[in-house]
Amino acid sequence: MNIVTFDKVSFAYAAWPVLEEVSFDIAEREFFAIIGPNGGGKTTILKLMLGLLKPRQGTITVLGAAPGKSVGRIGYVPQSARMELDFPITVEETVMLGRLGPRSLTPFFSEKDRIAARAAMTAVDILPLKGRLFDELSGGQKQRVLIARALVSGPELLLLDEPVSSVDSAVEQDIYALLKELNKKMAIVMVSHDLGFVSSYVNRIACVNRQVSVSDAAEVTQCGIDEKYHSHMHRVDHHCGL
Repeated sequence: MNIVTFDKVSFAYAAWPVLEEVSFDIAEREFFAIIGPNGGGKTTILKLMLGLLKPRQGTITVLGAAPGKSVGRIGYVPQSARMELDFPITVEETVMLGRLGPRSLTPFFSEKDRIAARAAMTAVDILPLKGRLFDELSGGQKQRVLIARALVSGPELLLLDEPVSSVDSAVEQDIYALLKELNKKMAIVMVSHDLGFVSSYVNRIACVNRQVSVSDAAEVTQCGIDEKYHSHMHRVDHHCGL
């Protein structure tokens, strides 16, 4: 069963076209990667799934409804570089922010919210950090907190925008292993630049540069990448025992 469907979707920022007649599906519990050059439309696709942007033409279905109609069933982790919290807030409080919906009228949390937050922190192995200030954490710890915040509502679909862009290679391995484990319970869609790591974990890869070409991870070739990017791209293979 498909939980995300794009059917001939086009989008532009003012007069600048970003996506042109894009069509693809994402299945239940699939681990789906989106790769492509800067400005190619990767993050735009995530924002269209969330209903933060509206397509110029075409239709999008997410979890059986129009984007934005299933907010509580979707977890979202934006680029960490854009998510620095420099005011005093604890790890537990940061995670519980994921329980606030668009119609939340109060910032106060219930015991049910706290139980859900502890379960999410346990899932990403940060429960001992619950009383620490978010801004005092390492890059890898912060990223786990943001993933926990996305998980606290119990999503069926997890969207991540370059989740390892600000961490070192050892932490990168840990986060990918965590995502692979989470994928047993939910579909994951991840924007990434790192084909070497991604191809070891995901089921399919969407190569985006205005248009979208989707392939099984094992079938993605250097030739295909060069053709989609319209230039020669250097593929970096990691030798880390994965």
